[in-house]
Amino acid sequence: PADGGASDFHRIGSNFIFAVPPEDDGKGVYEFLRDRGILVRWFGDIPRISSGLRITVGTDSEINELLKELENYARQKR
Repeated sequence: PADGGASDFHRIGSNFIFAVPPEDDGKGVYEFLRDRGILVRWFGDIPRISSGLRITVGTDSEINELLKELENYARQKR
């Protein structure tokens, strides 16, 4: 949000989230995760949502691995 507050989340009964990485770098995060064997969906062919990623909720270990690699991506970008 423009005010810097937390984003609103709405329960929709799905097993995924749609997330927009900092700097709208959906493609960069997608490629980084893909190269590490973590598959997420990037919508590069749909301009309105091409900056984001669809991340399917998996097992606890899969989520932990995803979070670890997202931290690695963020560290690399600093």
